[in-house]
Amino acid sequence: MNWASFAIRRRKRFSLPVLLDIAAGRTEDAVNSLADVNRAFLSSSYTREFTRVMRLLLANFEWSIDNVRITNFYEILRTHLEILSYLGETMEVDHLLDRYEQTVPDRDVRYINYCELRCYAYWTRGQFLEAVEWGRRGQTLKTTSNVDTAVNIAHTLALAERDAGRPESALPVFLGVKRLDDIIDPNELDETRTGSYYGNVGRCLYFMGQIDQALICYQKSALLLEKTVLSHHVYNQGFIRKWLGELLVARGQLVLGGTFLRAAYLMWCENSPPRATEVIAMYHDVEARCNMLSDVDDTEIERGCLDWIFGRKLNEKYAA
Repeated sequence: MNWASFAIRRRKRFSLPVLLDIAAGRTEDAVNSLADVNRAFLSSSYTREFTRVMRLLLANFEWSIDNVRITNFYEILRTHLEILSYLGETMEVDHLLDRYEQTVPDRDVRYINYCELRCYAYWTRGQFLEAVEWGRRGQTLKTTSNVDTAVNIAHTLALAERDAGRPESALPVFLGVKRLDDIIDPNELDETRTGSYYGNVGRCLYFMGQIDQALICYQKSALLLEKTVLSHHVYNQGFIRKWLGELLVARGQLVLGGTFLRAAYLMWCENSPPRATEVIAMYHDVEARCNMLSDVDDTEIERGCLDWIFGRKLNEKYAA
């Protein structure tokens, strides 16, 4: 069996039970089935399949009743909105957020969840000031009301703060209880942490001008992302390749940096077209400065990145 047919069968295995529940009008069963697999979809390259099924579910969804009655709905709605945001479907995202807002009349835990969704949506489309505004609104309510919610709005707010130009504010949130000196130690690697943990810390350091320390964090992040398959796996693989590409180009390593930028494009071209468009433009800018990049084709792009990530010997061309 070739890979394409295997992938199709795997998607069908995830989707078929949900589609049967939707067709039979078993909305709660459909929601619960999607909740069981939504993290797997976020970790994979099959995100469009999740949105296809969600659109069918929402076509007959009773927002005023089902949104409150079905416990797992928020979880799958958030996954759906994340995927749509990365795909660049901003109008659909805003429409769904408006529908969700209509079911949240009180400033309670569900309103904090709504603020976090708005914050994340604005962050993914690069509207960082708006993202910060919604993140602070939800975080303030969570702090003052002492509401118990599993939604980590502080983390989403930190993403927005960092990319809005305030990495110093975001860094303590990403660090948590760990000491920065430990995180930037080249000999330290806590494999109980995620790749995104080291990546987010490194991104703050990069914006703060601490390039060498950022590079250490980026390599740890990239290594852990290759060793584990977690939520947002493909998205985060794209992020770390883009960030490494930017940093390496800034250090004058144009071939290796350009290779990472193109690898980010290949990661994102299916699941995040807006980010893919942005990063391929960055790649072409580097390519115009470095003719040797034209000698690196797509079949060896990822292999070159993985050689660097795992500390293997690189081809001489990457020294340029």
